[in-house]
Amino acid sequence: MSTYSSFVGAGLCACALFVAATPASAQKTLAHWNFNSGFEGVTFSARPAEDLSGNGYLLYGYDNVVGPAYSAETSDRVGFSCRTVIPQDGYTIDAGVNNWSPAEWTIEVSVRMNRMDGWVTFIGRDGSSWPGSSKADFYFQKNGTNNRIRLDFATTDGARYMIESPFAATAGVWYHVALVSDGKKVSMYVDQGDGEGYQLAAATALTGAKSALATSGANWIFGRGWYAGKYVDHLDGFLDDIRFTEGALPPAKFLHAKAVKTAPLAPKLEAARNGREVSLTWNLPEGGAEHLDLYRHNRETPAGRTRVATLYPPASLYLDQVPEADTTYWYWLVVRDSEGRESTLGPIASKPATVWTP
Repeated sequence: MSTYSSFVGAGLCACALFVAATPASAQKTLAHWNFNSGFEGVTFSARPAEDLSGNGYLLYGYDNVVGPAYSAETSDRVGFSCRTVIPQDGYTIDAGVNNWSPAEWTIEVSVRMNRMDGWVTFIGRDGSSWPGSSKADFYFQKNGTNNRIRLDFATTDGARYMIESPFAATAGVWYHVALVSDGKKVSMYVDQGDGEGYQLAAATALTGAKSALATSGANWIFGRGWYAGKYVDHLDGFLDDIRFTEGALPPAKFLHAKAVKTAPLAPKLEAARNGREVSLTWNLPEGGAEHLDLYRHNRETPAGRTRVATLYPPASLYLDQVPEADTTYWYWLVVRDSEGRESTLGPIASKPATVWTP
C-alpha cells in the first residue's frame, strides 16, 4: 500500500542533492503494482495484478501452487498486498518492462518478512546478460549473513555494484525502500515505520563507462532470486507498492514520503563476512574527508598491516577478498582531510564465517 536507521557517509547528502536536481520531466512511471485490483486469497494465476502506470504490464503467477495470492495484510491496513510463501513468486512477461535498461531509475517496494533464515530476494531478474554467469542481473534482497538489506546489480558494461544497509532487518516489520540511480551514483533510502520517514541508508558511485541497468530481457521476478539457473532465496512474507520509474525521483516523491533524515551519525566501521568475502561499510561526518585508506592485518596490532584500498568520498562500502577463509582479520579505515590531518576507525575484527551456497 500507500518506512530505518540512518547511514550518512561523507558525500551522501550531496547524493541526495543530485537526485533532487533531476528534472521532473525526466521522471516517468514505467510500472506500478499496488495490488488493489485483487481480492483476499485470490491467486495471481487467476487474476494478475494490474499496472497503474497505464502501460498494461501485468504481474503474473504461474499457477495456484507456485503463484502468489492477494492479501489484506498491508502497512496501512488499506487495500491488498502480494503474499508469497515458499516456493511462490510473481513475474512479468512484457518486453517493455523486461527490456528496460535506463541509466537513471527508481525502484520502490514495501516488504515484510515473516522468516529471516537464509538469503531472501524481494525483487530479481530471471537470468543473466552474460552467458555462463551464475549471478542474475539484479538482486534486491536480505543477505544471509547478518540480515542486512542489500542491492546487488549489474550495469550494461558488465560492472557490478553492491550497497547494503547498516542495520539488520527484523521479521514482522514493514520496510518501505527506494533504490535510486542518477547515472552517477546509486542510493538506498529506507523507512522502517518508526515515524522517522525515509532515511538515506547507503550510496556508492557508479564508476563504469555505461551505468544503465543490465538487461538480458529476462523476466523481473518478485519473491525469489535466480542463481546458476536455479530458483533460490524465496520470500515468506508480503510485497506491496512496487513501482518502477524512469528517472531519479527525489525523496519527496517517494510513495510513502514523510521526511528524509540526513543528520550524521558518529563515525563507524563495520564488517560482514561470507567465506573469503568481507563486506566493509562505514559512515563519516559530512564533508572534510579527502580520501580514505583501508588497511588489513591478521593481527589486532597495526604494525605491519597492509593497505588494501584507497577510496574517495562518497564511497561507503568496500568488498575485500581475504587470503584465508578460516583466519580472522582486522581492518582499519584511515580518514585524511585536505590539510593532511588523519583519524582512524578500527581495528574491527572480521571472523571466519560459513560460505553461502544456494
